[in-house]
This record gives sequence, C-alpha cells and structure tokens, in this order.
Amino acid sequence: MIFDLAAKSLVRRKRQTLMMVFGLALAVALFVALAILMKAARMSFARPFPTGVDMVVRAEGEPCEWALVKLATNLNPIPEEKLEEIMGLPFVEEAAGILVTWVFTDLEVGLRQDARRDSEPEKTASKNGLKPVTIIGIDPAHLSLSPVGPKDIISGRFLEKGAEDEMVIEEEFAILINKKSGDTLNLDNRTFKIVGIAALLKDTGFRAQGYVDIGSARKMLNRGEIVNTVFIRLIAGGGGGIGMDMQLAQGQIRGIIGPSANIITTRDYFIMLGQVSQAERIYLVTFFLIIATISVLFILQSVFSYIGEKTRDFGVLKAIGWRRVSMIKMAVYENAFIGCAGGALGFAGGYLLTLFHKARSIRLPYFLNPIPPCNITGTDVNFTVSVEPAVYLGIFLSSVITSVFLGVILGYLAALKVTRINASCALRSI
Repeated sequence: MIFDLAAKSLVRRKRQTLMMVFGLALAVALFVALAILMKAARMSFARPFPTGVDMVVRAEGEPCEWALVKLATNLNPIPEEKLEEIMGLPFVEEAAGILVTWVFTDLEVGLRQDARRDSEPEKTASKNGLKPVTIIGIDPAHLSLSPVGPKDIISGRFLEKGAEDEMVIEEEFAILINKKSGDTLNLDNRTFKIVGIAALLKDTGFRAQGYVDIGSARKMLNRGEIVNTVFIRLIAGGGGGIGMDMQLAQGQIRGIIGPSANIITTRDYFIMLGQVSQAERIYLVTFFLIIATISVLFILQSVFSYIGEKTRDFGVLKAIGWRRVSMIKMAVYENAFIGCAGGALGFAGGYLLTLFHKARSIRLPYFLNPIPPCNITGTDVNFTVSVEPAVYLGIFLSSVITSVFLGVILGYLAALKVTRINASCALRSI
C-alpha cells in the first residue's frame, strides 16, 4: 500500500517530480560524461601502440634518396646486430624489429565514395606519376610486438614465417585495388600472393597497406639485414630487479643505436598527448563545472520544494494515525524512483555530451603514422574516441545505482525533518 501511495504522490505532483528528476539527471550526466571520456581517452590513446610495447626505437636522419622502394620518411636503417644487442640488455624482456618501406607503383585504384582521401586523385602522384604504398616487413616469430596479427585477419590467413612471396593487405586497400584473399599483387617487379585481408582500426599505429615477412621487405629494399623501427617490452618492475630507471635504459639503448636514436616510451607518449589535449581539458572542465553548478542548484531547489509539499501531506497522514516509520518508507520509495529515473536520463545526457566532444578529435602523432598523405588510400591521423559496449553497461549501472542511493539519502533526510513537525501545525498550513 505504501508503494502505491508513493507512486500516486509522484503522479499528483508532476512539476516537483520532474524538477527533482531533471536536477539529478544533470548531476549524473556530468559524471557519466567524464567517466566515458576518461575511459575512451585511455583506450584510444593506448590503441595505436602494439600490445605490450614499452618503447619504440628508431634512427632518424635526413630522408634517403628517392627510389622505387625506399625507407619511409626520415627513418634510417638499424643493423640486425644492433637489434640483437638490444635484446641482450638485462632490462629487456623482448624486442622485435619491423621494416617500414614505401613502394612506388602505378596501381589502378577503383573509385569508392567513402574511401579516405586527403587530397584530390590528380594531386596524389608523388614521383613520375607513381603513388607510394606503405609496406611493412614484420617478423612472424614476434607477433606479440607486431602492429598486425592473426586476430586482425577477416579473410584468409596470416603470414607464415619465412614465406617471402606472401602478403597480407589492409581491408580498405583491398577494396580500392579490387583484390581479395587468393589474388596476386605485383610490386617492384615481384609477385606476391595475397594470403589474408586485415581489418584495422582507423587509428591503428604503424598502419600500412600491406604486410610481408621481414625477409621479403629486406630483399625489396636491397640494403642488407636491417630494420628501421624496434619495439621493446621491458621486464616488469623497471629493469628486471636491478634498479634501472627509464632514463638509464634509454641511455644504454642510445649508446647502441647512436646519437640519431629517437626513443619514445609509453610514458613520454601519454605526456605528449596530455600536452596536446590540454586546451581540450580546460574547455571540458569549464563546461562541466557550469553544468555541475546548475545541477546542484536544481537539486537544492527540488529538496526544499519536496519538504514544503510533504509538510502538508505528512500532517494529514499523522492526523489519521500513520506511524513515522511508514511515512519515512513512503519518502524513500518516492525518491528511489526519482533517483532511478534521474540516473537513466542522466546517463543518456552524459552519452550525448560525449558524442558532442568526439567531434573535437586529437591528431595521431607523426611517429605512429608511417603512411604518407600522398599515398593511394590517404591517411587517417585522428584518434577514434570510443569505448567498448561493456564499459557503457558498467557506467549505466553505476550511474543508476548512485543516483538511486543519492535519492534515497535525500528523501530519508527530508522525511526525518518533515515527520518531526507537529500534526496540528502542518494541518494549519493547508
């Protein structure tokens, strides 16, 4: 009976009910939006790095001379023996090298309306009417540190170690050149069998149009046993128990590679992104503080309005013999419903706020993006701010539970105050 009366009371005073729901929804929307954006930022910023990578090491210098097959941008070669020296360092758990190359080709590209292009087709020619295709040589023996792996394959299979005539190509590239698993592709007077199609996220780091065994990439480049990017996973605990800090580790690696070494750690990476997004955070926090102030004022006004309404209602209930505990239960039921509605509405509002903020994208750092703007498929240089559906479910449940808890506490405290009022005084206010 108490629950039915609580429901009827909410329906009867629609204005006050809506105000309390709206006030809670504003507060919940604030925290939901912050929670989603924080989760999304962490997941999006970590995504470009291959899983488990703590350091990315490259030797940088002047761009090499143009050739049909050349090292990407200003990356210089790192001899295989230097990679082996890095592997032997006491604080290194695993290290793997890749070879990022640009292969210039006159491949025919089909038209596709939704393809990513940073420039008009007639402006994409880079040299002698040829367009660069980014091909990365990887070592299938070190897939745990690879930018692409079997999990990314949507058609066919992944590369076999040592198979120098095989290639995995990226899904959009496959569509543009009208190729599928099992077809062949001619690059640099070499014929590759396309054994698999990989679907990669738009902001995948070290993205390429094609992936081959590193031995095949070396033969195409014809510069010996080299790599030009090294991924390193450090031993847990920072130096394998020998007390080595990150700065000392970088110093030893730079001693192996030479003064041209460019070492990016995950810590440096997140600091860099934090600096890039500082203006975004200021904007975001300012916007949310305004909403928080408004939501607090709505909640306070709603509580005062609730106390005023319940003073008369509880006076009548006391006069007809209701016990104090029953009136408190009624207030708790009412505010639990208000909290549930406010939490659900607040989650929806917070989600919409995050959609608005997604338009303010952060650019992918250049060292994570070896594809030149003038290549066949264009290049995607913005982070995709998104979270997994399971994260949304967790945030939704926590927002509803928190708002119900807040509503129950507010209702309980208001009921304690109102039920202390003398019944005759309350009746005189009717």
